[in-house]
Amino acid sequence: MRSCTLWVSSLLLATLCAAGNAAEKRAITHEAMWTLPRVAAPVLSNDGSFAVFSVTQASYQAADTRADLWRIQTDGKSAPQQLTQHPSAESQPHISPDGRWLAFVAKRDGDEVAQIYLLDLQNAGEARRLTQVPT
Repeated sequence: MRSCTLWVSSLLLATLCAAGNAAEKRAITHEAMWTLPRVAAPVLSNDGSFAVFSVTQASYQAADTRADLWRIQTDGKSAPQQLTQHPSAESQPHISPDGRWLAFVAKRDGDEVAQIYLLDLQNAGEARRLTQVPT
């Protein structure tokens, strides 16, 4: 399992590096380093066919920082797929044992505190809130 996690992390890094090499070369600035997308540790599905990870796009303004969830097939044959595109930050992804559902934590519209959301990975659609915990 550890070698698979290492392999998925290496694949993510290679994908990000390949995207970065296509851009125009220039000196690295503080702003470039600060706003560089940050990839969190991947969460592997039970069957090992895909992984889900969070990509944080930082900003100097805390309100503009966002984190979205992405999925990548571990066979390396397809590009990563963005799963969420919400202005809030999604984190702590957990994949159901059958690989159909993705639970994650987010503080979305109307939430006073972070709640647990559920996303159907087989049918396109918006995530739905599962909890309404006040603290």
